[in-house]
Amino acid sequence: NAETCTLNRALVSVTKKVRALSAVTLTATGRNITSVVWSSGQTGSTINVYPNQTQWFKATLTDASGCTHVDSVKVDVVNVTFRLDLRNQPTAVGGPHLAGSWNNWVANADSLTQVGTSTIYERTLGLVVGDTMQYKFINGSNWSSHHDILPASCGEGPYGNRKFTVPSTATTLPIVHLSSCT
Repeated sequence: NAETCTLNRALVSVTKKVRALSAVTLTATGRNITSVVWSSGQTGSTINVYPNQTQWFKATLTDASGCTHVDSVKVDVVNVTFRLDLRNQPTAVGGPHLAGSWNNWVANADSLTQVGTSTIYERTLGLVVGDTMQYKFINGSNWSSHHDILPASCGEGPYGNRKFTVPSTATTLPIVHLSSCT
């Protein structure tokens, strides 16, 4: 009945949690919830924001009595531009790509675009503010292609990844050479 639905609605909430390395999760909770459908099309009480980085996520929750509740949460997303200079090597077949913690390290998910006729390639992505990212540039479209392996002085972890935390305003990262700190 409508009164039951109104009482249950007060017990429904959607929360956001930002943890290290692209583990930005949203959780929908409520009493006797039987299903949750998110505006991204995903289902389940907890979802990872990536790869669907939008500003607003809406959750439609249904409880055991058939009542439907809708709640939403804002995820702050800013554009981050990644730039790579390939002047010291020929561009591989398939072109350069960017793989990282936001795209599950898929080597060919995010291709870079050449800037005019220069040796600079770039890609702009919407990423969640405050999230810590690890990534690599790849000169090609698979992991057998030449890719970043940074020295310990500037690399992160055993695989020599690049790392940064997403700022609160749009940013362009410095241009770097493949497998170089600079």
